[in-house]
Amino acid sequence: MKELSKLCLGGTAIKELPASILNLTSLVTLNLNDCRELESLPSSISHMKSLTYLDVSGCSKLEKFPEILEVMKELSKLCLDGTAIKELPASILNISSLVTLKLNDCRELESLPSSISHMKSLEYLDVSGCSKLEKFPEILEVMKELSKLCLGGTAIKELPASILNLTSLVTLKLNDCRELESLPNNISHMKSLEYLHVSGCSKLEKFPEISEVMKKLSELCLDGTAIKELPASILNLTSLVTLKLNDCRELERLPSSISHMKSLKHLDVSGCSELEKFPKISEVMKKLSELCLGGTAIKELPASILNLTSLDTLNMNDCRELESSKQHFSHEISYIP
Repeated sequence: MKELSKLCLGGTAIKELPASILNLTSLVTLNLNDCRELESLPSSISHMKSLTYLDVSGCSKLEKFPEILEVMKELSKLCLDGTAIKELPASILNISSLVTLKLNDCRELESLPSSISHMKSLEYLDVSGCSKLEKFPEILEVMKELSKLCLGGTAIKELPASILNLTSLVTLKLNDCRELESLPNNISHMKSLEYLHVSGCSKLEKFPEISEVMKKLSELCLDGTAIKELPASILNLTSLVTLKLNDCRELERLPSSISHMKSLKHLDVSGCSELEKFPKISEVMKKLSELCLGGTAIKELPASILNLTSLDTLNMNDCRELESSKQHFSHEISYIP
């Protein structure tokens, strides 16, 4: 069938596809999402040279992805999310033009093949919600295209130092990785990183030194971690706009260097019940517009708070130790006592 380009079988009771599916020589899109009885894919699928998009998301009985026996040059998007797959074959690298690989909520997935680092076209990899995934493989080669990596909700304890080989990574999501104990010390070498989310990583006690200036990181979410303090080198995040530390119940102090963060607009330390003092603002911070201190143990604000010249929202609700506050403000703000 030379003309058929799109086949949608999603939500049917199909258990398997015939090997003769390869006779659909011009098939571009094959949609099998939510085929909850589907148990296997034919090995002949790798002979489908025109296939660009394969979606088997939600096929909850699909336990195995077939070996890719031949190079598939056209397949760019592969959706395996919500399947029962335990591992991917090393031959996945034969999908040479793959851009998007979705494996999120594959709750039986235990490992990723090291060959994944040879996938030179990959831009987006999502394994979030793979609760049995304990290790991220070494990145053996530079991956110039990968820009978004979602690892949230996995059982990963640490990332390999070779993560810096993801030279174009913009977004790294590690939220709710409850076994994560550390971040690699060389994370500051990731020069393209803009968004780093480690919120809810309740075993993460330390944030690494920022040994080099990171000019692009604009959003850092550390909320719900076990971090006790931030390194003074946090000021090397020269473009940071949003810093979330809310519900870090072990956080005891903020570095004075925070006042040198000239791009910072939103700072949230609400719910940090061990935080007793807000640091002196030794320099004017022209960008900071929102400061959330609610639920902290702060007793008073320093007079230098007036150096937050653009502050329009100050949230101090449930600061039960607070003794004084309003007297320092010389301009109108939205004050939430």
